[in-house]
Amino acid sequence: HMQTSSLTDLMAFLPGAALSNPDLSSANKFNIRTAFDGTGGGSAYGQNLNSLGTSIIVDGAPVSANANLQALSPSIEGASGSTQGGIDGRGISTDNIESVEVIRGVPSVEYGDLTSGAVIVHSKAGREPVNIRVKANPYTYQAAASGGFSLGEKAGILNLAADYAYSTASLYQAYSYYQRLNLRTSWSKTFGNILTTSTSFTLGHNKDTTEPNPDDLINNVAADGKENNFRLNTNGTISVNKGWLTTIK
Repeated sequence: HMQTSSLTDLMAFLPGAALSNPDLSSANKFNIRTAFDGTGGGSAYGQNLNSLGTSIIVDGAPVSANANLQALSPSIEGASGSTQGGIDGRGISTDNIESVEVIRGVPSVEYGDLTSGAVIVHSKAGREPVNIRVKANPYTYQAAASGGFSLGEKAGILNLAADYAYSTASLYQAYSYYQRLNLRTSWSKTFGNILTTSTSFTLGHNKDTTEPNPDDLINNVAADGKENNFRLNTNGTISVNKGWLTTIK
């Protein structure tokens, strides 16, 4: 029943996680394990280090913030989040997700360089009815649509998905807002009883905008930060079933 707006909202389901309202007005970072300072509260430095060490893997491809060098100002985080932290989870929508697995701690070397844990996301693939979701609250407007269609017995299945979100920081600061657009298409097919494969292409656009405050004619400050990305990946599973070897991924 939780009205999630981004992948980080799902972290509320983890044992011991703090509950908060879904918010897209600032960068959402992944904190699998809570860091504490000497006063017993959450340490900002520890939380940034925690999120930096959390690996986000979408359909087998790790999402990296290593090339992010942007920051609007020390107090305003850009579309990709602060340069001191990890992935900004606002850019990953939950409307086309099949499942999410969270590994707390350090898993096997299969998941690459990480120190805090891994969030493994599997997007939808295959046939499904057309789903349309519309959400509105005082801070966020969101619309999403997805569906999976058969291309014929030998041609496989095509899955299409689109998501748009618009969020303001507060009701009396409409000049500060965030926008997200995700487009995804995937093709999946099973070749006999041996090979199952899925190929997907995703386009993403995230933008943080602060227009001049009409009530502040002295400072007249404006800021803008955006991130455009694309992801192309292919996954396959080969059934072997020969002695100790069962499958190859």
